Amino acid sequence: MYYFTFCENRIHKISVKGNEIILHDHTEEEAENEYILSKLTGTEPEIDCFKIYKVWKEGDTENIPFFLRNLMKNKKKGEENV
Repeated sequence: MYYFTFCENRIHKISVKGNEIILHDHTEEEAENEYILSKLTGTEPEIDCFKIYKVWKEGDTENIPFFLRNLMKNKKKGEENV
């Protein structure tokens, strides 16, 4: 299953693999660069995908969108069809 969000005026999809969030429309390098930039400047990323990546990276699960948080919980339980 996928979580969909508006990003850069398009719909992007995010999924969960194990304990990791997969941004299907961005590279790992893009996500890491945005994360580092947000930490250095003390600002939040402007793009939704990178906002989600940042809260996941920091372990702030309360601020991960509800549907995506449930996907992560179900994957931890080993539910393969999720």
